[in-house]
Amino acid sequence: APTATNINQGVLFVSVEWIRPNKNQPRDIFNDEALQALSQSIKVQGILQPIVVRSCGERAFEIIAGERRWRAAQKAGLSKVPVIVKEANDKHSAELALIENIQREDLNPMEEAEALQKLLNTQGVTQQVLADRLGKNRASLANLLRLLNLDTEVRKLLRENKLSLGQAKLLLSLEGLGLQKRFAYLAVKKDLSVQALSRLIKKEKLKEKAASFTGKAKTEKEIQLSKVQEQIQRKLGTKVQIEYSSGQGCLSIHFSTDEQLNNIVQSLVGLK
Repeated sequence: APTATNINQGVLFVSVEWIRPNKNQPRDIFNDEALQALSQSIKVQGILQPIVVRSCGERAFEIIAGERRWRAAQKAGLSKVPVIVKEANDKHSAELALIENIQREDLNPMEEAEALQKLLNTQGVTQQVLADRLGKNRASLANLLRLLNLDTEVRKLLRENKLSLGQAKLLLSLEGLGLQKRFAYLAVKKDLSVQALSRLIKKEKLKEKAASFTGKAKTEKEIQLSKVQEQIQRKLGTKVQIEYSSGQGCLSIHFSTDEQLNNIVQSLVGLK
């Protein structure tokens, strides 16, 4: 039957069945290959660092830090694991879980950004306060949070470590989530370096700038032609249409009676 055994220095040996994952665990993805390697190590050497948990009632513990060890221990066939029990409410537990992962550098940038945002939402603190609590620079924390502005699919690629932080920062400079996604998948497909991706994005921005300039010039030309069209219509007293493209075009003057045609001809002859 599942049990808990006291050992030295406040460490308990607790049945794996009594332990549950932390709902605030910052990590979403556990690499199967790495988990298997850890499992093999645990089979040989055991768990060298106890799992940190909090009590959630009789025979119930929630992990604060060490979910990978708990998962690997089950793969290794262990029935009990060493734990240290800490007093922590939901907010404190979430904070401890994030701090532990940051200190061990276990989170990728996307996981860390999502965990930071979750802490900001649940604890209702400013970025500066949270940065101080975590021992981080506020600017670096803010830069991580910017990753949440990436397209959903791009965030998934970053979370799965298919994109690097450097590549993600470049993608943030693109306007439009569609462009972010297009260049993200291109970077993954062609295994682009940060430098190679940077060159491609610079080319794209130059194209956008040129297109924007052309569009602006076209709009100004259309405004000019529209004014000319209105002037001619007032002069002739009838509908006038100007079609224009690349320096060429057609001026159409509409009339509905012979009298109107004669008036147009007289007006045109009189135009200077």
